[in-house]
Parts: sequence; structure tokens; C-alpha cells
Amino acid sequence: MRDGRSVRRPVSARRAPDGATIACADRRRQDHGNTSALRSGIVGSGCMVSADRAGRARYRGQGCASADVRPLLNVGQGAATLLEFPTGAVLIDTGAQDDAAVRKLMDYLHEFFNGRTDLDRTLQQVILTHPHSDHTKGLREIAEAFEVKRLTHNGQRTGSGWPDVKWVLEHAGMSRPDMKILAVPDSAIPPAAVAPGLTSTHIDPIGAGTNPPACDPAIWILAGRVDAAHGWNAEDLKNVNNQSLVVRVDYGKSSFLLTGDAEAPALARLCDRYSNTSVLDTDVLQVGHHGSHNATTDRLLRAVTPKIAVIPVGRWDYGKEPPREFTTNAYGHPRKVTVDLLTRRIRGRRDAPITAMVATKARMFLRTTVAKRIYATAWDGNVVIRATTRGNLTPETRQ
Repeated sequence: MRDGRSVRRPVSARRAPDGATIACADRRRQDHGNTSALRSGIVGSGCMVSADRAGRARYRGQGCASADVRPLLNVGQGAATLLEFPTGAVLIDTGAQDDAAVRKLMDYLHEFFNGRTDLDRTLQQVILTHPHSDHTKGLREIAEAFEVKRLTHNGQRTGSGWPDVKWVLEHAGMSRPDMKILAVPDSAIPPAAVAPGLTSTHIDPIGAGTNPPACDPAIWILAGRVDAAHGWNAEDLKNVNNQSLVVRVDYGKSSFLLTGDAEAPALARLCDRYSNTSVLDTDVLQVGHHGSHNATTDRLLRAVTPKIAVIPVGRWDYGKEPPREFTTNAYGHPRKVTVDLLTRRIRGRRDAPITAMVATKARMFLRTTVAKRIYATAWDGNVVIRATTRGNLTPETRQ
């Protein structure tokens, strides 16, 4: 029961043994908050020891190695989320704020695969939430440097990131003939009474047939491209942000929700679709639209009940001097109203409060204290969430 109503748990939620403990010699920061968590793990961009060494031995036995979710690779004013599981890796969005940030993303991925040689430099899946360049800018470089088995996108052929997607679509047949491509319209999402989202072996290619089965993560798409929406005006429908794929990821009892850049109309539609269910109820929320004022609502947070929030966002002064458009400073991200909403809804606390810059409007920032478990690349650098199948979550940050 929740709020007096009976709810249906997603079918992917299941019990399993705890994850393996994997130590790294490099220095790292860990934030255990008020929940049980592993006491060792990997860091964002330094030590790349991973489950293929100590963890996979347990994975093949009675337990499951931990999964590492890097919701916030520090690509500035952009988004790129790496999901590392014992048997494969998935990348959600390939964005970066500029060419330097693309190089930083590529360096990170090269270092990651150097530490996970068992993955053979292969991404089992790349999911693009929507075609804006801050979510797609590194796509071509990634497709050229690594084996990408599958690409999932929303099917839109507009937006600043469409040239990146178009290049891959046009060249996949020549350079990557085995790459499978899927476009997801919202009409493909089943009703909530039928299934907790859309999934398939294309969307969720990781760990099929694993033993024990609980070590198999689950990936669901909860919203797709909207071609027509009752109650939306022409501007809402034209807005590429509102066409974002919304993705839920489960690893046993650990769960994550990524909403892309979906704004208030799309979030209302999402909450309507899954009202009276627990589909949106997840442990970690990747905050939408880089913490903008229009992509986090109190209704969404009441449905999600996050323990941890992570914000992919650039430094507050990016684009300040000289003044530039389409930058963190110009947009005013993250907004104080969003951080305040998250502060009210998240109970757990960081190990120690930090002072961070948040915006009251475009180009207007002030210092605020962040004590709750709210993380951002602008404040924390790379952020890694280590998850076990028992639901233990360990945030780690590294500048």
C-alpha cells in the first residue's frame, strides 16, 4: 500500500544475494548517507578496477557482482550515463557541452574499457533520449571507436542533435553492419495495466540467461516520441524535450529513473500513465533537463520518492565571460526552485554539506548549502552510484 492505494511492483523487482566487494588502491570519496552500502568500490575516472576481476567470480557462483551506474559523467552542460553490469555495458545519451568535453568523455570510456577487458570494447546498447546535441554530441566518435551493438532513439528527425543521429543511421550499414537500430514512438508503450513499460531483447540485451537470474538487470522504456497528445498545444508538441525517452533501470532491488529533458507536459503525461502503480517509484532519479525549473515537479517526486538525485550540469560560469548562448550560465542551471523541491523530498543526507552555485534565473546565481543526497557534475565531478541487487546504493564522487 502507498498513499492508501494498492500498487503493482514492476516485474523486474526481485530479491537476490548481495554484490561483491571490490577495492581500489586509488583515493576516492564515498557517501553512505543513512542507508547500508558497500565499503569499497570504483571511482569515476581514476581507478577502473571492476567486477570482471573480483566480482565475476561471485557472479558465476552464488551471488551477483555489484553494478556501477555512472549517471553523471562530467561532460559539462550535457548528459552521458554509463551503466556497467557484470556482463555488459549500456550508455544512455552521448552528450557533451563542447569538443573538449567530447574528448573527456572518450578518454573516460577508453579508460573504462581498459579496466573491463572482458567486455571487448563493446557497448551492448546506446540509448539516446532525444536529438539535442547536449545529449548526442559524442555519438559519432563513440560509434567509430567502440563496437555498438544496438542504438535506440525516439525517431525524431529534427533538433540540434539530429545530424549526429543521421550520420550514424547513414553509416551504420557500411561501418557497423551488425548494429541494430530501433525508434520508439510513444504509441509502442503498452498500457500500465499490461506491463511496466516497453522492453525487449533489443532494449534490454544485458544478461539474458544469467545464473542466478536475479543478476540480470532490467531496462524499460516508459515514454517515447509523442506524435499527438490530448491537451498539448502546438508548442508543447513541437518541443523536442517533451519527446524524450524515459528509461527505468532495475538491478534486483536497486532502481533508477532517467527522464531525459522531459518538461512539465511530458511529466504530467508520464505520471498520468503510471498513476496507481509503483512503476515510477525508484531509488535514484537523474534530474531532468540539467536541473531546469521546468523539468522537475512535485507530483513527479511524490511518485518517484527518490533516495538520491543526480544532476548532469555544467559549471555555473560556463558561458559567463564572454557571454554565450546555449550554456549553463545562459540557461541558469540548475535552478534553485528545483534544488529546493529535491531538498524537501529527499530524506538522506550527504556525509558533509557542500556549498554550491544555483540559479534564480538565467545568468543569476547564488551560493546555497546542499546537505541532502543531491549530486551534480558541476559540484562533484564524475558521480558513480554503486548498486547491489539487495538495494544497497553507494554514491561516489571524484573531481
